[in-house]
Amino acid sequence: MKRRKQQTAMALFLCLALITVMILSAALVIHHSGHECIGPGCRVCDQLRHVGLLFRQFSLLAACFLAVAALFPRSFLSLREAATRVRVASPVGLKVRLNH
Repeated sequence: MKRRKQQTAMALFLCLALITVMILSAALVIHHSGHECIGPGCRVCDQLRHVGLLFRQFSLLAACFLAVAALFPRSFLSLREAATRVRVASPVGLKVRLNH
């Protein structure tokens, strides 16, 4: 049970980190949207390009995930159900007698 709580906490932490990165990236784009470029090698332009790439990658990932979930809803739901089901691999859970 302790391992399950650790996995849940880690997943929650990663989700919060992803949301934080996306919000801060959007704030960077808004803040520097009207900057004056100094030409090649402009660090602000490089950062804006990286943020744009990040947004494109995540939007592509989300689109693929939604497309797969829409095309195969049954397998998506069974995968979700299998991920939430907890199996106990103990002698009691397996109903093994230990009185040799």
